[in-house]
Amino acid sequence: MWGKMKTTGDDTMYPKPLMDLSGWNIRCMASGTMHHVVGADDSCISWGNAQYGELGYGPMGQKSSANPKKVDSLEGMHVTGCWLWIRTVSDYCGQSKSW
Repeated sequence: MWGKMKTTGDDTMYPKPLMDLSGWNIRCMASGTMHHVVGADDSCISWGNAQYGELGYGPMGQKSSANPKKVDSLEGMHVTGCWLWIRTVSDYCGQSKSW
């Protein structure tokens, strides 16, 4: 990952490993303006700042996460593709799922 990684204003000009994702078999990754999603193993993982539910943690779930966290509603799904669009996250799991 690189770019503006934190709200502190620290910029990273060169790719830097994201250690929270080590050990996962990552199939796909997509990044939005302030949120990210990864399809890995039989899970979907998301993190970032998302005020409109883009992280997929549910209506009562947290609105932001500084660290990658599993999306419980997609646990056990075989995610083969993922993409983001402004306030939407989509994962392809044999059938399309969006939130």
